[in-house]
Amino acid sequence: MDLRYDDEKHLYWIDGNLVPGVTTLLRARNQPWLMPWGIKMTSEAVREAWTPDTPFTREEIDGIIRAAKSAHRKKSDKGKSSGTTVHDLIQKFWAEEVPDEPEGLDEGEMNSWKAFLAFVKDYKPSPLHVEHVVGSAKHRYAGKVDFIGHLNGDREIPWTNDYKTSTVLGEDVKLQTAGYRNAFSEMGGGETRRGAVHLPKTGAPYYFWDIEALGEYEFDLSCFLALKTVHMWDTHQQTLKQEAKHGKSA
Repeated sequence: MDLRYDDEKHLYWIDGNLVPGVTTLLRARNQPWLMPWGIKMTSEAVREAWTPDTPFTREEIDGIIRAAKSAHRKKSDKGKSSGTTVHDLIQKFWAEEVPDEPEGLDEGEMNSWKAFLAFVKDYKPSPLHVEHVVGSAKHRYAGKVDFIGHLNGDREIPWTNDYKTSTVLGEDVKLQTAGYRNAFSEMGGGETRRGAVHLPKTGAPYYFWDIEALGEYEFDLSCFLALKTVHMWDTHQQTLKQEAKHGKSA
């Protein structure tokens, strides 16, 4: 299998063909919490911009509303940027290129970083692969695993771990790590155990989730592959719409 990855564009190819990434496939799952969260971000943006007992022109009101409509995207982009910063630091940590207290971090990023150092102290992880690109030739998808290695000196079966800096550690990580484990195994990496490390930006302590202890790998993998089918269907519908659009304009 010829597996290639473009780090800038976050795109994967298997044998010359573009394939979806693991996190892209997870978006096919219903996320009912998104709408309430988006509404909350909008209302908070309006509350912050709207000064009590202050007259606003129609143009100013329209500007507040426009800004509020995109508040959820700004919040999401900021969270992704913060998560990327922490992931980059962790990668440099394993390469011994970063001090224990790096400069230039905001409060949330520093909290996640300190949580990671506490996890390292307690679990003594020993990496085999860091930010490792894996792919499934059979199911045509790929992804990048945060950590594959051993914990606490246990050298029997390595762990496939993902780091999360989100406010809440969601169930999606079960499907995500199932996809990673399957792809790594297909590539001849052998059996791994699944885990997730929550590194909250709030200052709360880290949490290590032993997903493997649930004993649901096969079920999680089947659900992950079902998302691949849904993604294929969605992509096909978009193709049909584009073909119809171009057909009408021709």
